[in-house]
Formats: sequence, structure tokens, C-alpha cells
Amino acid sequence: MNLRELRTLVEIDRIGSFALAADRVGLTLSAVSLQMKALEDDLQLSLFDRTHRPPAMTPVARHVARHARTILSEVNSLRAIGTEPGVLRGEYRIGFVATASVRLMPEFLANAAQHQPGARFVVESGLSTSLLRKVETGLLDAAVITATPDLRNDALFIALRTEAFVLAVPKRFKGYGISQCAGELTHVQFTPTTGIGLLVASYLARLQIAPAKTLEIDSVEAVMGCVNAGFGFAVLPEPDARRYAEAAHLTRLDATGLERQLGLIVRQDGPIAEQVLTLAALFEEGNKPAGRIRIPRQRNRTGRSEK
Repeated sequence: MNLRELRTLVEIDRIGSFALAADRVGLTLSAVSLQMKALEDDLQLSLFDRTHRPPAMTPVARHVARHARTILSEVNSLRAIGTEPGVLRGEYRIGFVATASVRLMPEFLANAAQHQPGARFVVESGLSTSLLRKVETGLLDAAVITATPDLRNDALFIALRTEAFVLAVPKRFKGYGISQCAGELTHVQFTPTTGIGLLVASYLARLQIAPAKTLEIDSVEAVMGCVNAGFGFAVLPEPDARRYAEAAHLTRLDATGLERQLGLIVRQDGPIAEQVLTLAALFEEGNKPAGRIRIPRQRNRTGRSEK
């Protein structure tokens, strides 16, 4: 058994495909198959059901993959011993909420390639709630998510961007306020159980606004597509709405308590907690030190409140 075999198993578990995992680890499909057969022989375990095409992971394989993630994280920590402060080495698994992946990921990867050549990043995108669960369970080392009031107290959150919200309406409804929109138009609502959707749902509840009709969609681009097509209104972070506004009118909502904070979150007891500020700096233009740092209602490992 070696680390490359464990890393490949983790990739297969994460992606769900031998072929895609082979591409991610830089091997041929046949080499990946040989690696997994060698790992099975070494562990004396059946990791794949080969009656399926492609082979399907067995429950025991997923259990092994969970342990493999822990081993790989500890190896990263060992490699970091003795390195200069502010230097990242090894592999890091980072999640991006989908809207952030469009705007923040390219800058992050470019900064990382230039300033942290000893680090390798494996990235994925998803909804904030899904990414947060993966950080909590160790499937991801860190994630860029939309902060919500229910963030766990055992996580470190580093604020990266603060964004205002806008009311997006078809151009023929320019001048409509949010109450009028709610009474006459369909609310094209970003999924209300995660990130942006939670913030908007809370905002409308505070105003006691209940749209007569709603349509839930889990893609900001699709939400704005509906508004552009003349179907309904939306409340979205300004950068995302402007990115996709083709035939929509946008009005900033200067509402107390309605703003989106994008930030980097890690487990306080996780393997990269001590490196999180260095990681966060890669999101800054020109790789300047990370700013706007906020660690809400957290306690450090000694039990003292963070300042």
C-alpha cells in the first residue's frame, strides 16, 4: 500500500468514476485499475464490485476512503513541519459555492500557482450547505461559502467579500418595488434552504412579504435567465445579478442586514486550521495579506475567545 493508491481511491470516491479519477491523478485508466487491484490485495478486502461496468465501490471501500483522507491530511501536516511561515505544501481539497467558483476560483488558482508552487489544489463546486457538510466530515479541507447565521461554532470563518443585494426585474417592470413585485410577479427564488436563498428568505420574512407565486431554482444563472426572459423577479447578490443581467433592470436594496458575506471556512480542529490565513491570502488581488477577517462566536483550541 502506498500514498498514490490511497489518493487514487479518494478521487474515485469523490468523483465516482475510474476514468475521471485517472485524469485527476495523471494516470491511464489501466494504471488506475492496477493500483486498485494492488490495494485490494494488500488490504485483503474487496473494494469494488466488478460485476458492474464501470466497477462500483463497495461499502467497505467507502469506509477505507474515509480513513485514507485522514492519512493524506496527516501526511500534509507532516510535510508542513519545518516549513517557513506562510508556505503551503502538499494537497488541499477546496470547495467553492458555484457563484464563487465563477468569480473567485480563477484568481485563487492563479495566485496559488505563482505564490505557493509547493501546494496542489483539488477543487469542486456545490451549494453552501453541501460544502459545509463536507468540511465538517473531512471530505474537504476548506470551502468558500455564503455565511449564514447558523454557522457552527466549531468552525473558523474568514470573510473574503461582502456584497450588496439587488432587486432584478424585467425591464418593462422598471420602477416596481419589492412589495409590488411580490404581489404581481412570480418570485424566481434561489434555493431557500442554502446560502443566498436563506438570506433572501429571512429578509422577506422580516418585511412580512410573502410572494403570491414562487419558482425555486438552484442556479443563479438560471434565475437571471428567467428574469431576462420576462418571467418574474429575483433578489440576488449584486455581482452575480450583474454578471447575467441581459434584459433585466437592477435596483440595489439598501436594507439593513441584507448582504452576502463570502468566506473561507475550515474546521477549527482540522489539519489546515493553522494555515487558513495563508490560504485566505490567495484570494486577495496581488496575493496581499487577507483582509476583512472575522471569526464569529468561535473559541480557539485553548478555550479562549478569538480576538
